[in-house]
Amino acid sequence: MDSRLNIISRISFAPISSIQSFNATVSGSVRLQVTEWKVIREVKGSAGFTISAGSGKSGDLVEVKFSIKLKDPLRQPGPVIVKIEFEDADPIIIGEKDLPVRFELDTSLTQKTLAFSHRSWHNPYKLIQ
Repeated sequence: MDSRLNIISRISFAPISSIQSFNATVSGSVRLQVTEWKVIREVKGSAGFTISAGSGKSGDLVEVKFSIKLKDPLRQPGPVIVKIEFEDADPIIIGEKDLPVRFELDTSLTQKTLAFSHRSWHNPYKLIQ
């Protein structure tokens, strides 16, 4: 991702079982097909999104942290990949079959939140459309 401010326009996920093809390139892009993307209805302006890079015992380590407030309750979908679309940049994909994203869902009387922290050896993939 570049350093300018990117406004999130849509967040969706697909269960790992719905991935029909996932072809990643060495340049950090991915071409993929899933049976269906499920759109997350979030409270606009509530997203928290950071990507931090460092190194660990095994080499490079990239951690993506994400959280949003939900408009509607969401059932735990199990392991997924996440697509984040921006108003002014290419969509990105977080997770893959061998290293999926797992949501943390919290529902209280006043709010519903979804969060995840995903660690990998590479940055999120840029989606080839």
